[in-house]
Amino acid sequence: MSQEEIVSSTKTVVQGLETLRVEHHQVLNGLQATSETTHVDTSAVDLIEEKMSLLKKSIETIELAMGEAQVMNVMIVTNIDTRCHRKHCHWPRLKSRW
Repeated sequence: MSQEEIVSSTKTVVQGLETLRVEHHQVLNGLQATSETTHVDTSAVDLIEEKMSLLKKSIETIELAMGEAQVMNVMIVTNIDTRCHRKHCHWPRLKSRW
């Protein structure tokens, strides 16, 4: 797999993670609204709070993965740019030797 393909695939993964993050936020907001407006028994409140805690943790993990993927893409693109720059910098020298 080429570096360009890795960058493209990583961008696709980041888009999927963004969609998942949005969905998690929607579920979390729904649970928060339910816990604030509904008068339910203590065990149900505890269950809702536990689910909310798990969702928050999952959102943090998703955001971390998105950040890591973006950093990886920047590193790959920087490496590609550096190699291209080196080739172009050496080209006039090589050309002048001929």
